[in-house]
Amino acid sequence: MLDCFKMRNGVLRKSVYNQSVAIISVIVFVSFLATKIISQDIKPHISDALNKNDTALAIQLLNHEIEIDKTYHLNYYLLGKIYYDQGQYEQAITHFEEALSKKKKHYESLYYQALSYLALDNLEEAKKLMEVGRKKDKKNQHRFHDGLGLVLLAQQNYSEADRSFREAIVGDSTIPSYYIHLGDANFYQGIPSLATQYYEQALAVDTGSKDVYYHWAEACLEMKDFNCAIEKLRVVLTKDSTYAPAWNRAAGIYFKAALSSRNRAERKNRFIETIGAYKRYMELSNVQPDSSTVRIFF
Repeated sequence: MLDCFKMRNGVLRKSVYNQSVAIISVIVFVSFLATKIISQDIKPHISDALNKNDTALAIQLLNHEIEIDKTYHLNYYLLGKIYYDQGQYEQAITHFEEALSKKKKHYESLYYQALSYLALDNLEEAKKLMEVGRKKDKKNQHRFHDGLGLVLLAQQNYSEADRSFREAIVGDSTIPSYYIHLGDANFYQGIPSLATQYYEQALAVDTGSKDVYYHWAEACLEMKDFNCAIEKLRVVLTKDSTYAPAWNRAAGIYFKAALSSRNRAERKNRFIETIGAYKRYMELSNVQPDSSTVRIFF
């Protein structure tokens, strides 16, 4: 089984990060909501634009505020968060750096700056910043333990990533993504059975979690438990029936299940489910099928 994991590592490195970003995006969204509630720190019209998810207006308003007062760190931070959520990581880094130049101990900016470097595959810079955060941010040190674990995961240093995720859980055992990441570290070490135990713990912490089911389905596939994989997929697609990326991700797992199926009839059914999932993804996203978005049609 370990040989199988070694063969897959080249492809999976990016997959690990992409899965992590999906999880982190949820955390970003929740923390963004928390930020918006602090009305004394944000002008009401900016807060209103963020609450309405009108990012274009929010960017315009924040830039206007910066023209008026170039010293207020939070405006740069919020701009960075918007660009981070949009996947514009280089712009995000610029604004997080500006925020830190105004307030050195604004660790939220440091954290998302590190994640932005991770997204750009600049692992050395991401690791350096996560290490700084681990030493300096005593209040929320756990998120930098987790962030460092993500960097180590991308570097395929799975045993050290495992240790870092455990430290994150010791710091805060109420965050489900920490258990998912710990499960991933074990998954990529070739221990899918142990990975599923941590995915189960993530679900116990947050019964409404959806992302964990994808990771769980992948682990089930590695254990050749196709019924388990399909069951986990059906759960998440029920919860995410109109979310296009969910169908695209599910299609990839159906495809793997098809390739690994033991008999022709089962393989045929999995391919039919793959095509159905990709069709649903295209209906919801309006993308055109090509080799980068819909594997099965080629």
